Parts: sequence; C-alpha cells; structure tokens
Amino acid sequence: MTRHIGIKHAKHLRRPVKTSLNGMGKIFGSESRRSVSLVPMSVIKEQLGPYWEDRCYRQIAFKLCVMGRLKVYGESWDLPGSPTIPNSFADFIVEEEPSSRIPPKIPRVWTNR
Repeated sequence: MTRHIGIKHAKHLRRPVKTSLNGMGKIFGSESRRSVSLVPMSVIKEQLGPYWEDRCYRQIAFKLCVMGRLKVYGESWDLPGSPTIPNSFADFIVEEEPSSRIPPKIPRVWTNR
C-alpha cells in the first residue's frame, strides 16, 4: 500500500516522503493485524450521495460499516452513540485547497420524450 501511495500520490505527502510513508505504513500495519479496513468518511458520503442527509440511512450505513469491520475516519457520523475517529494520516498528508479539487462528473440521464 505504501508503495502505491509513494508512486501515485507523492505530491500529497509531507516531506520527507520516506518518513511519511513509514508512518502511514505503521498505521496500516496495526489496523490490518486487527482485520480492520480504513476508509475516509468522504468515501462513505460520496457513496450515499443525497441519502447522507437522511439520519436513517446514515444509521444503516454506520451499522454496516461496523459489521464489515470498516474503521471510518476523518469526520463525524452525526449520530448518537457513534464515535468520531480523527484522521490518523493527517500528520503525513498535505491538504489541498478546496478550490483546487475537481468536482465529480455527474452522468447525464437521457430520456426519450
């Protein structure tokens, strides 16, 4: 995993890159020994799309993540009884400016009318 990050995402890592990769590798290693997958909250929000705003859907997604042994980090679930897990990788990543992010492409739906 760290090899992939070093090759494909080196521009997002703090310098020295080797130190950042070693730190990230320790985090990945400690979680993988416990059979836990690390997932940023942004991925969950993206998958739920507009359903994220509905508390019931968020509750279902939270329970599925717990059952699937996904450790979702970076933001809050905004649910009672759900933990907010800080981003363990924040010390190793350079945050990009919000304006520099490319918005996701939304596919067009053509209808025959």
